[in-house]
Amino acid sequence: RRAIGVATLVPADPETIQKATGAPMGFLGPVNIRIPMVIDRAIAALATVVVGGNAVDVHLKGVVPGRDFPLDRVFDLRNAEAGDPCPRCGTTMVSRAALEIGHVFKLGTKYSKAMGATYLDEKGVEIPIIMGCYGIGINRIMAAAIEAGHDDNGIIWPLSLAPYQVSLIPLQVNKAEVMDLTRKLEQELEAAGVDVLTDDRDQRPGVKFKDVDLIGISLRVVIGERGLKDGSVEIKWRHEAAARNLPMATATQAILAELAEAKATHDAYCRERISARSGAATS
Repeated sequence: RRAIGVATLVPADPETIQKATGAPMGFLGPVNIRIPMVIDRAIAALATVVVGGNAVDVHLKGVVPGRDFPLDRVFDLRNAEAGDPCPRCGTTMVSRAALEIGHVFKLGTKYSKAMGATYLDEKGVEIPIIMGCYGIGINRIMAAAIEAGHDDNGIIWPLSLAPYQVSLIPLQVNKAEVMDLTRKLEQELEAAGVDVLTDDRDQRPGVKFKDVDLIGISLRVVIGERGLKDGSVEIKWRHEAAARNLPMATATQAILAELAEAKATHDAYCRERISARSGAATS
């Protein structure tokens, strides 16, 4: 509006375009047309462009801005910025970073006409179906979840997306008692439908803890000689700072109860992190 000095600016309707150019919408171009033009800086900087030819089914290639159409009024029109008023409602626009994880496309009747896909309206007339499609990027969902849910130690998966819900970490892999309990927990949890990753590498505890945090497995269960003596196993949620102990005798049932209770609360925690990181932006 500032560029052309008007108070109100609205998109031209198809009838106005037809009257001004002699061609239907989709074929408007700047060559040999007698209407005022305001050119964006990005267009003026291009070497050659393809434009509408102001005639049905005509486009012009190799058009040079400044040679084939005038550059008398060039402004920075293309990019909206934070703080600009919305052209429709006047509300101040806010800019937020977001990750696009899906698309919705309106296909119109292009394909339904070709396929003869129609419906009968209330008058019994066959009308082409208006088609649409959508796509969701699985890889993008993973990337967005990691971007929104992580800390300095690694990924914090939502429980519903975690590759494994539980990581079993035996501290002394050369001790039969430790490994027996580890395998027992592994079998019982998997029988209950839980995805379990057992880290039976002969590594220091710190290495195992660091790796499981990096991967982002939701619940860490530690089995060691000290716990065997005390009759307990240690558990720690990935998103929590403190670990705690569960009675060994009822460890499987307690872990299953933890998972059931955490399904809603843990995913809600991750959603809060997403909102905090994105400023409540959605895409």
